[in-house]
Amino acid sequence: ANYQRTMSPVIRASFANSLKLSAVTAALGVLLGTLSGYALMNVRNALFRGAATALADVATNFGGAPLAFAFIVTLGSTGFITLLLLKLFGIALYPTFRIYSVTGLVLAYLYFQLPLMILLVQPSLRGLRQEWKEAALNLGASEGQYWLRVALPILTPSLVGGFLLLFANSYGAYATAWTLTGPDINLVTIRIAAL
Repeated sequence: ANYQRTMSPVIRASFANSLKLSAVTAALGVLLGTLSGYALMNVRNALFRGAATALADVATNFGGAPLAFAFIVTLGSTGFITLLLLKLFGIALYPTFRIYSVTGLVLAYLYFQLPLMILLVQPSLRGLRQEWKEAALNLGASEGQYWLRVALPILTPSLVGGFLLLFANSYGAYATAWTLTGPDINLVTIRIAAL
């Protein structure tokens, strides 16, 4: 009887929603986190680079209800950024955008997914040797070919591992989703809490 209950349409939909949300935030986190990590590594100012890495470390651990409240205060219907955009530029976020939706949840999840990926990918990016790039360019490869045929295959295990970690991180998140959207979005963690 318990297994039959788990196959109800509501439970199946919660699994589908959680899988989609986790896949989207993990993919965006890997893409944006890798690009941000690479950009951060190429910053010449060591003080700025260290401060940005420390900020990423702090942001990675900022989640749950405090993160949701921060997003509500910032991008809610009467949030600081929402009102600022309306007053200064005449841009009305609402009703087109809602922080209490799947899109808002993606933004909130990316807040802790992106810095986590930056921290995860930096050691792998540091492992790319300048000599490999120079050798590829001397052998006639373009910059794009170097990234496609040399750097990307070397980075692939880290990127796949980062994707899986971000996926699990997103899939298991409960407090942020509940505080931001309540029962409006059907996710596995919210279903488990409801049971």
